[in-house]
Formats: sequence, C-alpha cells, structure tokens
Amino acid sequence: MKQDFSNYETEELVLKYQATQDEAALQEILIRNKGLFCKWAYQYRNIPNCEEEDLIEELYVACWKAVESFDPASGYSFTTCLKGFALRQLNRLYNEATRQKRYNGSTSVSYEGLAEINREGGSEGDRYFTVEASELSEIELREFLDSIGGTLEKVAVMLLNGDTKSEIARALKCSNATITYYVRRLRKAYTAFYAEG
Repeated sequence: MKQDFSNYETEELVLKYQATQDEAALQEILIRNKGLFCKWAYQYRNIPNCEEEDLIEELYVACWKAVESFDPASGYSFTTCLKGFALRQLNRLYNEATRQKRYNGSTSVSYEGLAEINREGGSEGDRYFTVEASELSEIELREFLDSIGGTLEKVAVMLLNGDTKSEIARALKCSNATITYYVRRLRKAYTAFYAEG
C-alpha cells in the first residue's frame, strides 16, 4: 500500500526520512524535486560525454546528501540546501570533464568514468574499494558485515552475491541512485573498519 504524503511539506518529509529512513519518503522527495533536477541538468548539458539523464541521476545522489545534511535550525530551507549540494555535484563533474580536456587534450572516456571520479574526489585511473577475496577471511568479512548491520549489510551481501545495483534497487524497492549512495557509505564503512583493525 502506497503511503500518502500529500499533506506533508517537503521539510517534513526530509525530517521523517531522517528519523525513520523510510524509503517511500525519500522517493517522494525525489519526485517533488524532479523539475528542479531537470532545470539544473539542462544548465549543465554541455558537460562532455554526459547525457541529461546521467546528470539527473547525479542530482539524485546530491539530493540524498542534502536530505541527510538538512538541519532546519540552520535557518535555510531544504530547497536552498538541495541547490547547494546539487550545484556542487554538477560543478565537480564539469570541472573533472574539463580538467581532462585541459591536461590531456582529450575528453574523458565515458560518463561512468567521470561519475566515479566525481563521487570519489580522485582522478581517472585511481583505484577505489578493490578487495580480492583472498585478502579477507570469512571471519573478518562477517565481523565487518555485523558492524554495519541494517540496510547497508543487505546491500553488501547482495553485492557479494553478484547482484547489480539495479537488481538491488528492485529488491529493496528504491532507486539506483539510492543504491549508489549505499555503496559509497559501504566504502567509507569498509575503510574505517579496517583502519581500526
């Protein structure tokens, strides 16, 4: 049964999601802001190798960050917070694309390459979150999964089973952008867990 959020203001939905991690609330926030995403993506349509749909997906990630960071006590509306995160995300993607052109004389190979660079804040060719199975014992892996728990653990197990982000999104009834964000959180949790150990 689909929840009815028509009586909620956007800020109320954000606070509901922060308190309950209700994916339906997050989906409603994304739907309500789709017009803004399209407008902002259109303004950045000249990024090399990026389609407008790719840019909108980047904005879903920015929206998630804004939802997690929003604090009504700051005095700013959620839309103002969202705009800051969205334009920062698009500017980083644009800067990376043009940096590749300036320094290499060519554009980046693909949108996926740019998106990964943008998410990780590195440069093309860097390696991120690559772990060979031989590097982890089953006990270490179980300890890590137990330490994260909840939805992150579900996502990690599904990734380990070879499921794609789209398959995980369908199974958890959320968007691909949501799963992308979970993967980023997993990377941070993984790094922190093994740095402590």
